Amino acid sequence: MEYLFKIEELEGIEADLDIIARYHEGTKGMLYQDKSNTVDTAVNIRLLYKVEGESASIFEDFNIGKVVEQIQLDPIHVQNLFVLLRNMNDVEWGYYQSYFSSDDAVNGVNLNAELKSLIIDLKILKAQLTTDAILETKVKLRELKKVGKSEVPYDVLGMGVTINALEENKQLINIILDNRVNQIKAISYLYFHITDTSPDDWDDDLTDNILDYLAQPFPDYRARWLFARLATQKISAYLKGETKFYQDDVEVTQSQGLLIYTLFLLFGIIDIKFEDDKPIAKSDRDKAKLVRSYLRQDLKDNDIEFFNITITTNPE
Repeated sequence: MEYLFKIEELEGIEADLDIIARYHEGTKGMLYQDKSNTVDTAVNIRLLYKVEGESASIFEDFNIGKVVEQIQLDPIHVQNLFVLLRNMNDVEWGYYQSYFSSDDAVNGVNLNAELKSLIIDLKILKAQLTTDAILETKVKLRELKKVGKSEVPYDVLGMGVTINALEENKQLINIILDNRVNQIKAISYLYFHITDTSPDDWDDDLTDNILDYLAQPFPDYRARWLFARLATQKISAYLKGETKFYQDDVEVTQSQGLLIYTLFLLFGIIDIKFEDDKPIAKSDRDKAKLVRSYLRQDLKDNDIEFFNITITTNPE
């Protein structure tokens, strides 16, 4: 017996983007103007199969059909939630992966961190140009030197130059400043929604605002948990707003927790645990308990949230 993960495409998912957009801001960018927002779409989900000889069956915790039948939820809501989670993976998680996550950085470069570093250089270089008190600039060569099994940087003897003249220092600063401006412009799409002015013209206040925006509010190891928290909030709001599938005095019922847990497995938001190469099935109670943990209010960093992308206008 073995267990295998497989990505499967579900076609013919009927979803109402108008309804989904009430609970997920990122979906607003997918709405059509002057036409129906009911879409026939496809969604990729991840399933775990138990394989025995020639037969294969879905591992019980991934069986969304069984869950829907058990909790008696109208399938139309499940299809809307499929699309809601797909859109969240595309918009919020995609934004984090593309611009923040060092694990999933483009070509090994964390673009937001790179842009932040360039803008800090820009701010320092502009400040240097405003003073006539520059005494000297040192240009020196550093190389990596093998020390045991490691390589350490060191200054190469006799390969340093000191510039003492004020005007020559300012010439160097202007060259580096022009380079930083051009490098920042090359990735302007990361800040273009904040300002369309050239970095040459940024004052300190605007520069600081952009740096604040680029700051990642949480460490990478917290990203997946915070994303699951945001997704739990969105799904819970949907269930309370669109169905009778809730209780006023319970933030997440056991049935809701069972549904959310299963959806999270299907979309890779959480992983199932293995022991001795066998997946560990959770009870319905434990599944609900895990989902409720995302909404705890007693956490020290409870004010830290995942990126919640807001769309202010619909595309024409």
